[in-house]
Amino acid sequence: MVDKRYDLLSAFQRRRERGRIATDSIHTVEQAQLAELSKQIPDGVAENSQYKYPFQVGYTEQNTDYTLYLIVGDHSERLHWIHTIRSLCVCNTRRPRYHPGAWSARRWACCDGERRSAPGCQIATIWPLPEPQLEILVQKEKPVNDVTRKCPH
Repeated sequence: MVDKRYDLLSAFQRRRERGRIATDSIHTVEQAQLAELSKQIPDGVAENSQYKYPFQVGYTEQNTDYTLYLIVGDHSERLHWIHTIRSLCVCNTRRPRYHPGAWSARRWACCDGERRSAPGCQIATIWPLPEPQLEILVQKEKPVNDVTRKCPH
């Protein structure tokens, strides 16, 4: 008998990384509405809560805009991911508008726009502002784990 754990581990080790998104290329991090795409989810799976909480990450790569749709298990996890990604990208140039629906069947599901490059139909959420660079004149002890994100000037 073959150890099932070994089979799963081997399969995991054989998987290849498909790509990365540079955090400085991210311009949109918002909740998404993927109701139109639910037709593509196998029967019986759509009721599972893991497909009910999507969000999107918009980014630009080689002068082309892309949208990555991610699905998490519950609403609080979705909000946590959105907040975390926005915090990492707080210094990025952001888009003022976005499409909450997906591009499918040659139209935007949210507004029926027929051009993929059409401006977003909803106003994007305002992200937190970057922390200002402060000069500390007197500092007796420097914190060991100071990992705050500072924007380059």
